[in-house]
Amino acid sequence: MLDACEERLAKGFDVLVFPEGTRSVPGSLHPFRRGAFEVACRSKANMVLLELAANPPALTKGVPFWAFPDARVAHTIAVVRVVSPESFGYKSRTMCRAVELIFRERLGLSADARVRS
Repeated sequence: MLDACEERLAKGFDVLVFPEGTRSVPGSLHPFRRGAFEVACRSKANMVLLELAANPPALTKGVPFWAFPDARVAHTIAVVRVVSPESFGYKSRTMCRAVELIFRERLGLSADARVRS
């Protein structure tokens, strides 16, 4: 999968990755997985960090993805910031943890409040 992502980036395509690797319960965050950050480091591609929100909440953990909410869902996407793998010394583990902390702070979650799969 990492090779396929690198190839897509090399061809000029964008690659969208959800670094938790699964859905979360609202108000929680699973530990980020390193794959997306490894791709960024290998390909020297900047990452655009996005925050996606749905009101009312939809597609959350515990709710089947095929279940339709009782109300129309408004989705918003906000650019959080752009990060460069160069600023992390092209070290995917370091980049992964730093980006996870950015989102933990943004969501008001402590660094120690990690949900285990």
